[in-house]
Amino acid sequence: MTEDQIKYMVDRFLGWRLPENFRPDAGISFKPTFNDHMPTPMKHNPSGTNLFDAEQADAMVRYMADGLKTGETGWLIETGDHLYWNGKKAGPDGFTNDPNDAVRFSRFEDSERVIHWLMQEYSIFLVSREHSWIT
Repeated sequence: MTEDQIKYMVDRFLGWRLPENFRPDAGISFKPTFNDHMPTPMKHNPSGTNLFDAEQADAMVRYMADGLKTGETGWLIETGDHLYWNGKKAGPDGFTNDPNDAVRFSRFEDSERVIHWLMQEYSIFLVSREHSWIT
């Protein structure tokens, strides 16, 4: 997992509103309502920032990601209509709607070479885009 991915997960967690049925344990107390003695009692709506600070949330995300299988990434040649080159033909009949059936390039440069050399006639309609698969 990259540093950017970890930071993204930490930020998302810290902004997440805890669920309605949030019930902490291990001696932590939480009273979901306040001003119960008033005509209009109020409810607390805590978010992740009330549970951990950023450093603690970062440690939690790193703990969760430790040992996580990393995904396989590859560059696919695709059209604007989400069709992916399967490598069987160099023309319009060589595309599939299933990215799992597409040719995967390990480098952006290689996919671009195929577009501009093998499929030059259609290159204006094609793009190299990075995709990820969980392995």
